[in-house]
Amino acid sequence: MRNPFCRACILLALVLSLGLHWTVLQSAAWVGMVVSYSQDGTVLDAFQKTFDGEHPCPLCKLVERGTAESDEGSDPSSSVPAKKEMKKIDLLAEVPLCFHFFSTGMTVDYSTSSDLAEIRSVEPAVPPPQQA
Repeated sequence: MRNPFCRACILLALVLSLGLHWTVLQSAAWVGMVVSYSQDGTVLDAFQKTFDGEHPCPLCKLVERGTAESDEGSDPSSSVPAKKEMKKIDLLAEVPLCFHFFSTGMTVDYSTSSDLAEIRSVEPAVPPPQQA
Protein backbone atom coordinates (compact mmCIF):
# COMPACT_ATOMS: atom_id res chain seq x y z
CA MET A 1 0.00 0.00 0.00
CA ARG A 2 3.04 2.26 -0.08
CA ASN A 3 2.86 2.62 -3.84
CA PRO A 4 1.50 6.10 -4.74
CA PHE A 5 -0.11 4.72 -7.89
CA CYS A 6 -2.15 2.21 -5.83
CA ARG A 7 -3.25 4.96 -3.46
CA ALA A 8 -4.31 7.16 -6.37
CA CYS A 9 -6.31 4.30 -7.92
CA ILE A 10 -8.05 3.55 -4.62
CA LEU A 11 -8.83 7.24 -4.11
CA LEU A 12 -10.19 7.52 -7.64
CA ALA A 13 -12.38 4.44 -7.13
CA LEU A 14 -13.72 5.91 -3.89
CA VAL A 15 -14.46 9.27 -5.51
CA LEU A 16 -16.28 7.64 -8.40
CA SER A 17 -18.25 5.26 -6.18
CA LEU A 18 -19.47 8.14 -4.00
CA GLY A 19 -20.41 10.26 -7.01
CA LEU A 20 -18.03 13.06 -6.10
CA HIS A 21 -17.04 13.47 -9.75
CA TRP A 22 -20.41 15.17 -10.32
CA THR A 23 -19.66 17.59 -7.50
CA VAL A 24 -16.29 18.45 -9.03
CA LEU A 25 -17.85 19.00 -12.47
CA GLN A 26 -20.65 21.14 -11.01
CA SER A 27 -18.13 23.25 -9.09
CA ALA A 28 -16.09 23.77 -12.25
CA ALA A 29 -19.26 24.78 -14.11
CA TRP A 30 -20.19 27.32 -11.43
CA VAL A 31 -16.70 28.86 -11.47
CA GLY A 32 -16.81 29.13 -15.25
CA MET A 33 -20.28 30.68 -15.15
CA VAL A 34 -19.28 33.28 -12.55
CA VAL A 35 -16.23 34.24 -14.62
CA SER A 36 -18.26 34.38 -17.83
CA TYR A 37 -21.15 36.38 -16.37
CA SER A 38 -18.86 38.80 -14.50
CA GLN A 39 -17.34 39.93 -17.80
CA ASP A 40 -20.73 41.29 -18.89
CA GLY A 41 -21.80 42.82 -15.56
CA THR A 42 -20.98 43.07 -11.89
CA VAL A 43 -19.76 40.19 -9.78
CA LEU A 44 -22.99 40.28 -7.73
CA ASP A 45 -25.05 39.93 -10.91
CA ALA A 46 -22.78 37.07 -12.01
CA PHE A 47 -23.39 35.19 -8.75
CA GLN A 48 -27.13 35.77 -8.99
CA LYS A 49 -27.28 34.50 -12.59
CA THR A 50 -25.09 31.52 -11.71
CA PHE A 51 -27.17 30.27 -8.79
CA ASP A 52 -30.72 31.27 -9.78
CA GLY A 53 -31.22 28.11 -11.87
CA GLU A 54 -32.61 29.98 -14.88
CA HIS A 55 -29.30 30.31 -16.77
CA PRO A 56 -27.73 26.82 -16.81
CA CYS A 57 -24.65 26.25 -18.91
CA PRO A 58 -24.12 23.10 -21.01
CA LEU A 59 -21.92 21.59 -18.31
CA CYS A 60 -24.65 22.17 -15.69
CA LYS A 61 -27.15 20.39 -17.95
CA LEU A 62 -24.72 17.49 -18.37
CA VAL A 63 -24.23 17.20 -14.59
CA GLU A 64 -27.98 17.33 -14.00
CA ARG A 65 -28.59 14.61 -16.58
CA GLY A 66 -25.75 12.47 -15.21
CA THR A 67 -26.86 12.69 -11.59
CA ALA A 68 -30.45 11.93 -12.58
CA GLU A 69 -29.32 8.83 -14.49
CA SER A 70 -27.12 7.62 -11.65
CA ASP A 71 -30.00 8.10 -9.18
CA GLU A 72 -32.63 6.40 -11.35
CA GLY A 73 -30.50 3.65 -12.81
CA SER A 74 -29.58 3.74 -16.47
CA ASP A 75 -31.05 5.64 -19.40
CA PRO A 76 -34.29 4.04 -20.66
CA SER A 77 -33.17 4.45 -24.28
CA SER A 78 -30.01 2.41 -23.77
CA SER A 79 -29.80 -1.37 -24.05
CA VAL A 80 -28.54 -1.76 -20.47
CA PRO A 81 -31.37 -2.62 -18.06
CA ALA A 82 -32.01 -0.34 -15.10
CA LYS A 83 -30.66 -1.24 -11.70
CA LYS A 84 -33.02 -3.15 -9.48
CA GLU A 85 -34.07 -1.37 -6.36
CA MET A 86 -31.99 -2.55 -3.45
CA LYS A 87 -33.49 -2.83 -0.02
CA LYS A 88 -31.57 -1.55 2.92
CA ILE A 89 -30.75 -4.09 5.59
CA ASP A 90 -30.91 -2.72 9.10
CA LEU A 91 -28.54 -4.70 11.28
CA LEU A 92 -29.51 -2.95 14.49
CA ALA A 93 -32.72 -3.81 16.26
CA GLU A 94 -35.05 -0.92 16.74
CA VAL A 95 -35.26 -0.66 20.50
CA PRO A 96 -36.84 2.41 21.98
CA LEU A 97 -34.49 4.12 24.34
CA CYS A 98 -36.55 5.32 27.22
CA PHE A 99 -35.63 5.43 30.83
CA HIS A 100 -38.11 5.62 33.66
CA PHE A 101 -37.05 6.97 36.99
CA PHE A 102 -39.48 6.14 39.75
CA SER A 103 -39.29 7.02 43.38
CA THR A 104 -40.18 4.01 45.52
CA GLY A 105 -40.42 6.07 48.68
CA MET A 106 -37.64 4.02 50.25
CA THR A 107 -34.72 5.80 51.77
CA VAL A 108 -31.31 4.24 52.08
CA ASP A 109 -29.12 5.18 55.01
CA TYR A 110 -25.48 5.20 54.05
CA SER A 111 -23.61 5.28 57.32
CA THR A 112 -19.94 6.05 57.51
CA SER A 113 -19.09 3.21 59.89
CA SER A 114 -19.78 -0.48 59.58
CA ASP A 115 -19.33 -3.56 61.71
CA LEU A 116 -16.87 -5.02 59.23
CA ALA A 117 -14.67 -1.96 59.45
CA GLU A 118 -14.59 -2.22 63.23
CA ILE A 119 -13.60 -5.90 63.08
CA ARG A 120 -10.75 -5.19 60.69
CA SER A 121 -9.46 -2.38 62.85
CA VAL A 122 -8.38 -4.85 65.58
CA GLU A 123 -4.62 -5.45 65.70
CA PRO A 124 -3.37 -8.88 64.65
CA ALA A 125 -2.53 -11.47 67.25
CA VAL A 126 1.01 -11.40 68.66
CA PRO A 127 3.01 -13.55 67.93
CA PRO A 128 1.86 -14.27 64.38
CA PRO A 129 0.40 -17.71 63.81
CA GLN A 130 2.85 -20.51 62.97
CA GLN A 131 2.69 -22.34 59.70
CA ALA A 132 1.51 -25.94 60.13
